Amino acid sequence: MNTCVEFAAVNAPFANRFTLHILAAAAEYEARQISRRTKNAIAAAKADPERNLELGNSKTRNGLPTDVWRKGLLATRVARRDLRDQALDAVADMIRFLRAIGYATVRSR
Repeated sequence: MNTCVEFAAVNAPFANRFTLHILAAAAEYEARQISRRTKNAIAAAKADPERNLELGNSKTRNGLPTDVWRKGLLATRVARRDLRDQALDAVADMIRFLRAIGYATVRSR
């Protein structure tokens, strides 16, 4: 809005400067409200001794137990390495083939 460049929003063809300004203000307000509600909920949960709340559980990563997460990470690394090696092998095979039929460089035969 600050650039003074006219544009069309595909998902809101009715939008003009006024409507975008209102929508942006509403989104900003809602973001502040969500932040406030979240902070209040966490503070209330921490203040309640019966809930025994523990935030930032170090026994999980991305919702998975740490040992499961580590196994998944290792499997992902192995799979990516294998895919990389397959791609490199395919390129090496192509280079060998091109050399066998007489290509010395990319430009000459």
